[in-house]
Amino acid sequence: MLLAGCGESQQSAPPAETQAAEPAKPTTPPKAVSANKGADPARGINREPLIAKAPGISIHEAVAAGNIEVVKQYLAAGVDVSALSVNGKTPLDWANDEITELLRKHGGKTGEELKAGSK
Repeated sequence: MLLAGCGESQQSAPPAETQAAEPAKPTTPPKAVSANKGADPARGINREPLIAKAPGISIHEAVAAGNIEVVKQYLAAGVDVSALSVNGKTPLDWANDEITELLRKHGGKTGEELKAGSK
């Protein structure tokens, strides 16, 4: 059995010889995404990481020494400013006026205030 059709055959695309050859587009790799947004060392812009580095002393020691910069690092890291230490004391129990004000702004309480609140 032989089938013969009438009419033209339908093709989805012209043969390769008749297609116009497009020049190959150069591909560029995607840009590296940096977690340090805004940094551009080539222009001298170096942003510091947003995560505070852990100091070599405790917040209690920093407060007792009057080291406000280390206290600020702890606050930036989200440390509990009412953490109890030796003899039921918090950092606020050891603080000078400047650090007392800073700790109070961050919710700091003395050991006595914590004891009174738990009764």
